[in-house]
Amino acid sequence: MATSSQSSQSVRRYDKYLASQRKGPTYEELLDRRRAIVEKWQPEHDMYPLLYGPFALGMLSSLTALPILTHYRSFLKLRTKGAIISTVALLMLPAGCVAGMQISLVVEPLLSKPIMCPVCYEVRSAALQLAAGVAWPMVSCSSLSLFLAISHKTEAVPSLGHFAEAFAFYRKMNRNLGKWVAGGAVASMVASVGMVMLQFRSMEMVWARERETRLVEAEPKAVVRINPREDDTGRTQAF
Repeated sequence: MATSSQSSQSVRRYDKYLASQRKGPTYEELLDRRRAIVEKWQPEHDMYPLLYGPFALGMLSSLTALPILTHYRSFLKLRTKGAIISTVALLMLPAGCVAGMQISLVVEPLLSKPIMCPVCYEVRSAALQLAAGVAWPMVSCSSLSLFLAISHKTEAVPSLGHFAEAFAFYRKMNRNLGKWVAGGAVASMVASVGMVMLQFRSMEMVWARERETRLVEAEPKAVVRINPREDDTGRTQAF
């Protein structure tokens, strides 16, 4: 019993030593503290970019992917064949993934790191949007649409064994897609960069609130002065 008590006391002393050596709050403490500030902020619309920005960008990725999916389905004459699986797999799931990645890779680092580079976050957010709203639909929508066209025999698709014919067919399938890809890329970049700028504006309010809170906590406590009195020796004492 004595040995276990001494070991537990040693662990507590070591924890106190580590806490005393730490120069600032950890990322987890910063995240919890700033998240509480954001959730309790009034008016709430000042924090909309941090609270709902990732979900808006997730919806944008679905909107930029929709013309690409529609183009492939129209070219391969799929009509209503496989419409549900295409919508869920290629539009809804990527939107949820984009929102989750924006939260974990952009918003949470914004809230938990004391030093930040705005350009780094803008590039990171834009890369996520371009990957999910343009690159992913180009690959997944064409692959799934070709699979459905082969399964339902709606369009004569050349075999991959005939490379020249397959490549010519793929070029023909993507012939009028450039404007949608360019428009989706521009919209993704502008929206992601603009959202990060708005998120930094919200973070400036959070940082200002933090500074005000720290100044209030750092103010010296009021000293209560009691009128001096004389002790038994006749000397005046002040309390």
